[in-house]
Amino acid sequence: MRPAVPSSRGRVRPGAGMWPTLIAAVAMLAYAGVSHAIWPQLIGCALVGMLASSFLGVRKAPQLGVAVGMPERVPVGDALTVVLPLTNKSGRSCRALRIRHRLHSARRIAADGTGYVDRIAANSSAAIRLNRAVDTRGVASGSDVEISIAGAFGFFCRSISWQVTTPVIAWPAAADPIALQRVRSSLAPSSPIADVEVNGIRDWRAGDHLRDVHWRSY
Repeated sequence: MRPAVPSSRGRVRPGAGMWPTLIAAVAMLAYAGVSHAIWPQLIGCALVGMLASSFLGVRKAPQLGVAVGMPERVPVGDALTVVLPLTNKSGRSCRALRIRHRLHSARRIAADGTGYVDRIAANSSAAIRLNRAVDTRGVASGSDVEISIAGAFGFFCRSISWQVTTPVIAWPAAADPIALQRVRSSLAPSSPIADVEVNGIRDWRAGDHLRDVHWRSY
């Protein structure tokens, strides 16, 4: 496990339903001012209170500790398992957390991993495990973790990012030896190794000649 370094305290963003609720609150209060009715005023004040409660819940960034545990080498085709222990160091609980883990690589070796945590109580911890397949070989210089914390009713949320400097190398998996029986038939008759019996494939070692590399398995 390696601790992640916070890259920003995050920013507050409107969530789903914020704008419709705000428009409904303004409409109710405006109608109450014209009609002098009590019930539109009560509904408008209740909606404004819900919006204010959601905003105040994410106004201050929580004190979260994030660590990342993942392998430094993984073969193509296997699952990349990332374990994210989260520690809530603040005196209030965090709820409705959306966690996204993204690798930094020129080639997209794996899709972004996304997970959810319903609630982390004050001064407690939780762990989430993200699994996704490695699609292609390459090197990821690091990764980042983005956590979105929703306020009450989900009208506002705060997004916070952490940076991880642990590299990940996706290397080609060894070919199935059974599939090697078709290697000779796939070679051209003029190939210099067309008459060579292939008994298996192993990882490349220092000193191996390039002409002995089975490039089709990469």
